[in-house]
Amino acid sequence: MLLEDNPADAELLQEILLDAQWIDWQVQAVSRLRDALTALSQQSFDVVLSDLHLPDARGLETLQKLKAAEDIPIVALTSL
Repeated sequence: MLLEDNPADAELLQEILLDAQWIDWQVQAVSRLRDALTALSQQSFDVVLSDLHLPDARGLETLQKLKAAEDIPIVALTSL
């Protein structure tokens, strides 16, 4: 899952992942933490790539809520 609220950044990351043809990536992109939490409750993912600054969560709060919902590897994406 890709959790990114900037459409341009989300599109770029998806293109980069899809260009890595040695793995058959399937990416579900969401732009809000609440949407990510819903998706995590409905299906399984191998990893979450997450921006830390979202419209409905900021910083470590984002990671804490993701980890509380599902024990899954999280890669934090930030430009800071």
